[in-house]
Amino acid sequence: MKKEMKIKKRNLILIVLALFFSLALMINFGFVSAQTATGSTGIGSAASVSSVSYCCERTTDGAFCQNAPLSQCDSSYKSTPTACESTSFCQKGTCYDSDEGLCMENVPEEACKQANGQWSGGAPDEIPQCSLGCCVIGQEAAFTTLQRCKKLTADFGLITDWRNDIGDEVSCIALATAEEVGACVYESEFVTTCKFGTRSECDSSKINGLTNSSSVTFYDNYLCTNPEFNTNCEKTTQTICLDDKQAVYFVDSCGNPANIYDASRINDEQYWTDVIPREDACNAGGENANSISCGNCNYLEGSFCGEASGSVKPAYGNNICQDINCYDTSNGKDYKNGESWCYWDAGKEDSDAVGSRAFRHVCFMGEETVEPCADYRQETCVQDDIDEFSQAGCVVNRWQDCILQNKSSDCLNTDQRDCQWLPVLTNGKVDSKGLLQQGLSSINSVAGGLLGGLIGSKTKDNENADGNWRCVPTIAPGLQFWDATASDQCNLASQSCLVKYEKKLVGKSRKCVENCDCLDSLKETEFNLMCTNYGDCGNDKNYVGKYTAEGIEVSVNKVGKEEAQSQRKPAEPGGSQTFGGSGGSEFSTPDGQGGRTSASSGGNSGGAGTQGTQPAPSG
Repeated sequence: MKKEMKIKKRNLILIVLALFFSLALMINFGFVSAQTATGSTGIGSAASVSSVSYCCERTTDGAFCQNAPLSQCDSSYKSTPTACESTSFCQKGTCYDSDEGLCMENVPEEACKQANGQWSGGAPDEIPQCSLGCCVIGQEAAFTTLQRCKKLTADFGLITDWRNDIGDEVSCIALATAEEVGACVYESEFVTTCKFGTRSECDSSKINGLTNSSSVTFYDNYLCTNPEFNTNCEKTTQTICLDDKQAVYFVDSCGNPANIYDASRINDEQYWTDVIPREDACNAGGENANSISCGNCNYLEGSFCGEASGSVKPAYGNNICQDINCYDTSNGKDYKNGESWCYWDAGKEDSDAVGSRAFRHVCFMGEETVEPCADYRQETCVQDDIDEFSQAGCVVNRWQDCILQNKSSDCLNTDQRDCQWLPVLTNGKVDSKGLLQQGLSSINSVAGGLLGGLIGSKTKDNENADGNWRCVPTIAPGLQFWDATASDQCNLASQSCLVKYEKKLVGKSRKCVENCDCLDSLKETEFNLMCTNYGDCGNDKNYVGKYTAEGIEVSVNKVGKEEAQSQRKPAEPGGSQTFGGSGGSEFSTPDGQGGRTSASSGGNSGGAGTQGTQPAPSG
């Protein structure tokens, strides 16, 4: 007994010693660790700081509102040494994606902005755009937002059917089930017959002529010509166009639609038994226009179900996928259904010939329709190709304040006006170096400054002090020549050229010494170019090519005395008139547009003689 007590006492002492040494070891290890953390090297101090958790509005790997060390926070965004739940910039709310029509909850504001969404601090049920309803998509349904429903139905080319009176997903799914299509078999006048439609329509209370209400049965995704149903509905060779006009369908003897018309499967029993989806029918995704064997029409590609006409006849039935594209249109080109393009009756893009007008042409259901832009060239037409699909529209011609601009940068500001920067003759001279420099400046303005490095920083784009350049409409407006305002508009283009002579001391002879070319007929053409850029002014051709040479008045005057040197008269309103002077052949230009090009540089400066132009409206 004593021996056992000694053994137990000895064991107890050993256990106590073991615990003592373990405790000492742990204390010693902790002391060493503390020394390391607080040593003079500062390494432990830095490690302690880095272990502090920060709320990063965005981390370096792109995550939003994460608690992480400061080194992992993106310096371009906010951060603070606290938990994200306690920050204002990481408050979570609802993000609404207007493009997709989706609402996402518990999203930080910055994350929503990065996704181009609209953020709100409330829950989804507090945001009108996030209200849910049942979206019926053909024979399916989804419990989603109105905007999402619009996108989904647009993708399938369907009319939006969104029902906000259905408040839960279960009811929405039940509605989709009710829209399932199939064969409704029932007994009428003691004969087993069938009607193809939706499950909801297969109701004894909705069927007339029932002789046994308990016999009504709906078979999902089956046709009424299924031989197992043993109905009086038989297959035929006739076809039908349904309301959506998206395909030509076979029709049975009871008048029910069957599958999409496929001449190769008219005797295929399986094709008259099961409902075959459009994507599994003949030549799915193809145009199938005027196909005599396949009725799988494709509206987006240019075909639509309709009655066959002309020389193209289907193998069976009287309906076909009609070609609704446009061919050999007014400009000689072919267009797809829905495409639109610009047309100018003068035959030239952006033409401003007298009397001309722009038009928008549209291809719709195989017909070319015409929509005129505003008359007197107050509108023009612009077009662009989007994924090889032409789209056009009439836009306002902003010409009214062109003549008020004195800087090329203002003149060529296409965000505000539609103008061009052209050189004119003042005192008979245009500096050729300045002409080139100003020309490059004009091009640079149109190109958005891309040529800045090429033309240097000294390009003249300041006040038009020397008057060598003028801002005129890109497309000259049409004018009502019988109205006084038309003459006022044309008078703005008046120009003069001063000619100097030297007279000998003896005798009456004199010699032209400066700007002698101002007396040439070619100079009149140069003056006329500016007139035609102001509107229906000067000598010009109209949109049918008829030339009028009496729209400009030229006079030669002596100092202190006016002396008419020309028989040309301004155009007068009214019908047929007789004009004197030239027939205008010397002003004719080969471009067919009355010479609407930039006036060339030339030299004219003043002296004893003056030649000027007085433009008048030309009809």
